[in-house]
This record gives sequence, structure tokens and C-alpha cells, in this order.
Amino acid sequence: MSKVKVLLVMGMLAAQVLSQGCSQSKEPTPVESISDAFAELALVFQQEVDDPARQNLALEQIKTIEDFVIAAGTGVEDRRASLRALNLNYNAPRQAFDDLLVRELALQEARQTKAIELVRRLRGTLTTSEWQATADARNTAIVSSLAYTRGLR
Repeated sequence: MSKVKVLLVMGMLAAQVLSQGCSQSKEPTPVESISDAFAELALVFQQEVDDPARQNLALEQIKTIEDFVIAAGTGVEDRRASLRALNLNYNAPRQAFDDLLVRELALQEARQTKAIELVRRLRGTLTTSEWQATADARNTAIVSSLAYTRGLR
């Protein structure tokens, strides 16, 4: 065999090995991604918050926020499916769309109010320097949370 053929065969084998190796790696589910982000956030809080009582309170609040985010993301696909079904029904009355949107907006407003309350409670637990030291981990958790609750997984 010529060198070109050998290199071609080796290249094809390498590509096959790489594709098989990559196909076996499992991408985390959206809930796993959120849990990972909040676990990382909890570790950062354990490192940055010196007072044990405030640290425990902050960790409880982080868990509450994580649970809230996961609950907020459930049903996104069901609500989208309802909108798609309604949209496909050319005989659907305008009131049906209005009712769906009113319910969705009310749900979104309630979630936003609750999220703000939870974050304010967490913020009140930390000192300014602790809040600043945890910014990167909080931002990572927020990005994961928004992607999940908006159905952008």
C-alpha cells in the first residue's frame, strides 16, 4: 500500500474511533445541568461564607431556589403543545388564545415574584463581599435556570 492509502485508512479509522467515543458520552438532562450548577454554587457558598449559621441558611435557600427552578420548568412543553394545538385549530375562537395567554402571563408573573423573593432572601443572608465572591457561580446557575424554565434546553 502506498503511504497515501495508509494515511487515508488510518484517518478513517481515527474518525470512526472518535465518533464512537463521542457517541457514547451522555449529555446531561436539563435537570441534571441545573442540579450540577446549584451543586457548584453550594460548594462556592461553603468556601466563601465563614459563619456556619449563615452558611447553613444560605445552603437551605440555594436548595429552595433549585427546587423552585425545577418545578418552574415542568410543564413548559405541555403548555407549548397546548398553544401549538390551539394554533393548528383554524376554528379556535380568539377567546381561547386570549385565555391561554392570560394564564401563561399570570403564571410567569407569579414565578417572577417568587424568584425575586427567593433571591432577596438569599442576598439578605450574605455580606457584600460574600455576594460578590459568589457572583460567577450564581450567574452559571441563573443561565442554566433560565434556559430550562424558558424551554431552551
